[in-house]
Amino acid sequence: MGSSRLLRYSRSISLTTLTCLALTSQALAADLPPSPPPVSSYETVHAVSQPSPLPWQGFHVGVLGGFTKSKANVNAFRGPEEARVEGPMLGGLAGFDMQLGNMVLGAEADTSFGSVKGAGLGTTVELRQFSTFRGRVGYALGDVLLYGTAGLALADVAMKSRVCQTCIKADDLVKGWTYGGGIETKLTDNVSLRGEYLYTDLDAKQFDFNMPKGSGRLRTDGMHTFRAAVSYQLPIF
Repeated sequence: MGSSRLLRYSRSISLTTLTCLALTSQALAADLPPSPPPVSSYETVHAVSQPSPLPWQGFHVGVLGGFTKSKANVNAFRGPEEARVEGPMLGGLAGFDMQLGNMVLGAEADTSFGSVKGAGLGTTVELRQFSTFRGRVGYALGDVLLYGTAGLALADVAMKSRVCQTCIKADDLVKGWTYGGGIETKLTDNVSLRGEYLYTDLDAKQFDFNMPKGSGRLRTDGMHTFRAAVSYQLPIF
C-alpha cells in the first residue's frame, strides 16, 4: 500500500513539472519577435549575380567638328604642283561599344561635310565630304576612356582648273586608310566629350576633265584631322 501511494505521488509531480515547462515555453515563444519570411533561392542568386553598371557599354550617337589639313600633289594642266589643303568640317557619328572589365571594344562610323580646299598655280583641290568606318580598342579608367582606332576612309574630292574661264571640274570618291586615337570622358551618365586625332592616307586618283587631253592626278601626302565630339549613350544596356 505504501509503494502504490508513492507511485501515484511521483506521477503527480511529473505531470505538474511537464505542465509548467509547457506553459513556460509558450510564454517565451510569445515574447520573441516574428521570424522573417524565407528568402527564395532565386532572390539570393539574383542579388549576388546583379551586374554593376558598365559606363562605356551600349550604342551611342553624336555630333562632331574638326579641322583637316593636308598637302596635295597635283599633276594636271600646268604640270606637277602642290596645294596646301585645309579647312573645317562638321558632321555626325554612331557606334557601339562592349566593355569587358577595363577593356572596351567597339565599332564606329562617321561622316563630315565642309570646305577643305587649297589652290596651286593652275588647279584648285577641294575635300567636300569625309567618312570613316573604324574599330575602337580602349582602356577605361572609370569615367575616362583612352582608345586607339583604325579603319577605312572615304573622301569626296573635287579638282578644278584655274587655267580657263569655264573652270572645268572633275570629282570622285577616293578611298584610303585612317588610324589615330583619343580620350573620352563622361560628363553625365549618358553624355560624353572626346578629343580625337586621325591620320588618313588616301589613294592616288586619276581625274578626267571634260575637255581634250583633260586629266589630272592627285596624291595627298597624308591628311591630319583634329576633332572633338559630344556623344549620347542610348540607355539600352
